[in-house]
Amino acid sequence: MFVFGSGILCKALMKANLFDEYRLAVVPVILGKGRRLFNHGLNYQKLKLLEARPLSTGGVILRYAPLSAGEK
Repeated sequence: MFVFGSGILCKALMKANLFDEYRLAVVPVILGKGRRLFNHGLNYQKLKLLEARPLSTGGVILRYAPLSAGEK
């Protein structure tokens, strides 16, 4: 399942540990303020970088997997 742009749904899925991968797009634009990607009420979770793919526009697609208990 892919989830795009639904912070409320993402938060519920994250609390239930249902994500096996995160893909984040970093766009080189400074806005100064806006909505938080990961809002309050979520537990701290370490992630392992799986891939960093630069785009011709200057952006980067980052793929992360949650670390399971015991992984460093």
